[in-house]
Amino acid sequence: MNFNKNISGPEKIYIEPTNHCNLKCSTCIRNTWEHEFIEISINRFRSLAQEFKSIPTLKSIMFSGFGEPLCHDSIWEMIKLCKSASLNVEMISNGLLLNDVMCKDLVLSGLNTIWISIDGASAKNYEEIRIGASHNDLITNLIRLKAYIKDYKSDLKLGISFVAMKSNIHELPEIKELGKKLGASFLKVTNVIPYTRDMVSEALYNLTLTQGEIPNPDKIVVDLPAMDNLPNVAESLDRIKKDSDVVIHNMGVDSSIKYNYCKFVKENCVVIGADGRVAPCLSLLYKNKTFLNNYEREINPLSYGNINDSKLTEIWFNKDYADFRDKVDNFGFSPCTSCGGCERLESNSEDCFGNKPTVCGGCLWAQGIVQCP
Repeated sequence: MNFNKNISGPEKIYIEPTNHCNLKCSTCIRNTWEHEFIEISINRFRSLAQEFKSIPTLKSIMFSGFGEPLCHDSIWEMIKLCKSASLNVEMISNGLLLNDVMCKDLVLSGLNTIWISIDGASAKNYEEIRIGASHNDLITNLIRLKAYIKDYKSDLKLGISFVAMKSNIHELPEIKELGKKLGASFLKVTNVIPYTRDMVSEALYNLTLTQGEIPNPDKIVVDLPAMDNLPNVAESLDRIKKDSDVVIHNMGVDSSIKYNYCKFVKENCVVIGADGRVAPCLSLLYKNKTFLNNYEREINPLSYGNINDSKLTEIWFNKDYADFRDKVDNFGFSPCTSCGGCERLESNSEDCFGNKPTVCGGCLWAQGIVQCP
């Protein structure tokens, strides 16, 4: 396909190599679905990787989704194929399969960043959330990985992903210290998505949801450059950042929480599921159930094609898909997350503004509540 320079193509692709997982976490979407285990065949992926080379806008691949990427026997070849297309490659993992062979293959694959999900600094909290996991085994694996990175002089970066809840938020400082010990470069914190009713009480954002974004014409934008971290500098900046009438920018970039901002659409991302379906975002990849404002919600999936039948670029430029991206970009949906609630919250099929499938007003990602690497 010939690319029109005025029409942007995909810049980041989230790929779910497999929807199989070796754990059964209490926070996982898998508690609300029934899907057969499936994975992308390596032959199909080889063809897909060839197509990557013809997409000039493409910069990054993230092996993610709702399965454990390391469960796919050919994950290392997949990474290498993406690297051969000169792409930045990341992966998120629970880290429990990182034995000696896995660690060596990981380091030699050319992977740029691996994100490890750690939701508890203590064995008790971690193992209550990550059911079937051993905290001791995880730490042993990550110490091993750190050694391989050092021995092979690898540029592989380690990131920690932490799902914050009432029961574990007190361990966030210890998670930060653990990350430093393991050589982590990043710590990304997200809120829990309540896929089950018992997770509703774990949420840390109920007041934030009802407050929403309050426009304030009296706010002043303070645009900050890089500065030395001297005591008087830190004190002054801290005082400014605490002011309620200030919006902080860093070299022109807004660092405040974004509302009605779909990362997947705004940043030209696309998701490919293990069965080949192409979805606009991770939230719409599978049919699932969530809870919002005390309503049980049925989230219906949305797909605009399948890589087993069509080229990814053909799907991306499909008019219906392009129109949906425009709709989400403008975000003219009902404010379902900050509303008191009505029967339309029971699914993502329609909202009170008259929008019909698929509506995104109840999306926690778009309100700065949930984020993923």
